[in-house]
Amino acid sequence: MTGAGPVRGRRLAAAAVGATAAAAMPLFLLGALAVQVRADLGFSEAGLGAAIALFFIVSAVSGPFVRRIIERLGSFRGVLATCVLAALALASVALLVDGYAGLLGAMALGGAGQAFGQPSANGLLSRGLAGRREGTAFGVKQAAVPLASLLAGATVPLIALTVGWRWAYGLVAVVVLAVPALVPRHSPASAPRPRTGAGPVPPTMAWLALAGVFAAAPTMALGSFLVEAAVDRGLGASTAGLLLVYGSLVSIAVRLAIGVRIDARPFPPMRAMAGMMAAGSLGFVLLALGQGAAALVAATTIAFGVGWAWNGLMDLSVVRLNRDRPAAGTSTFLSLFFVGAAIGPLGFGAIVEAAGFAAAWLAAAGLLLCAAGCVAQAVRLAPSPLATAARGT
Repeated sequence: MTGAGPVRGRRLAAAAVGATAAAAMPLFLLGALAVQVRADLGFSEAGLGAAIALFFIVSAVSGPFVRRIIERLGSFRGVLATCVLAALALASVALLVDGYAGLLGAMALGGAGQAFGQPSANGLLSRGLAGRREGTAFGVKQAAVPLASLLAGATVPLIALTVGWRWAYGLVAVVVLAVPALVPRHSPASAPRPRTGAGPVPPTMAWLALAGVFAAAPTMALGSFLVEAAVDRGLGASTAGLLLVYGSLVSIAVRLAIGVRIDARPFPPMRAMAGMMAAGSLGFVLLALGQGAAALVAATTIAFGVGWAWNGLMDLSVVRLNRDRPAAGTSTFLSLFFVGAAIGPLGFGAIVEAAGFAAAWLAAAGLLLCAAGCVAQAVRLAPSPLATAARGT
């Protein structure tokens, strides 16, 4: 990656990955450790869904304020805020939380950190790399989300089942605090930029935002409930954690491959996104209807590798539609994305309690198909460079 010098470009990419992963850790750690945390704190699957929903509700509500803060103070301070808030949320669970109400408070704190994470990371990449190798950059950055899921899943056999789940929270909190050191402080990407008016929302952005609402619901439920669902199907807690690790690795590999490919030979990013969402819904159907360990692994492969690997293309499209204000534009989009991310786990948990995991996975598949339809409509309305080829500007 060039544009800020090879070393600085690599540091910007590392900082963006670190900030994105740090912001997501309170969410995915709770999903991975749900069996142990629920046993100790005493709450249901619906309670788990509500805690995850609160995380995203706070992120959505914080979005407009965060946009103004990042514009005023710059992306470096946005990354710093992300990591401090995430570390406080994780540390409070490790040291202080002794009931469900305390867990909700920690998830609200983590949600505030999430509101800063992706807009700050996108601001670093868009301004620091100046349009060069953006596909690879955003593929790497979006690989941080399943990376957070992978790390969370790995804590189950390595830490939670050996020394205890609170140790997992504490150790991750320490690691998160190291991320701001990766940011090149004097890079133009770290600096504030002049504030501008919000302006009307283009039709393409409106359809992408609606697609984000529909797509966030099933994908956030996937990362949050896969371990619980696998245990419900008869897998041991350690094996279920490893299944989450496997799915996360698949999603990381696909996101990276798409980013590299789009730089080497540009292709229609939003058309590809719609196709991935539609195909990925089959993974959720297989999670609902498949029988046996082989079907569970196949379903995880499709759901993570196709149904949860389109995010880099979405990020790239949103940033290019908001080239003059990438962090602020992303923040506006994410506020709506987080609404879907809040509704998804909350609704998923409620469906699980009422009708079981199979019904919940089928509902998730339907939502992902709705998202694919919204992206197809965005393609029809998009400026030709976004609808036909993902070249830098």
